[in-house]
Amino acid sequence: MSEETTPKKVEIDVFKPDAIINIEVSGYFVMVLQNILFKLSNQMGNEAVKTAMEKFKDATQPPSDLDELMLFTVISLVSECEQAAIKQNKTVKEEMTAEEVLKRMNFDVSES
Repeated sequence: MSEETTPKKVEIDVFKPDAIINIEVSGYFVMVLQNILFKLSNQMGNEAVKTAMEKFKDATQPPSDLDELMLFTVISLVSECEQAAIKQNKTVKEEMTAEEVLKRMNFDVSES
């Protein structure tokens, strides 16, 4: 006769789906998120990003794959961080060429 055992349960904290969570992040963290967004966009390609952005703007269509979900997530994080930083006067205006912006987006995350 085999003896069935009930799996042991543990208690974990689970996010409430409608919870708004306030966190503090550094400017460096936001730069890393921007870099991830840039690299993900390059990896997906222009047409895939354009299609995903149309879905994102529509807000009635869910992401169709993991790349779109990651893109939506990182865009949302970056946008929220940027908006909060502007409201808190934590940004400075800098004039840059497109080349300088791209160079800044490709920073080496091993630098401190």
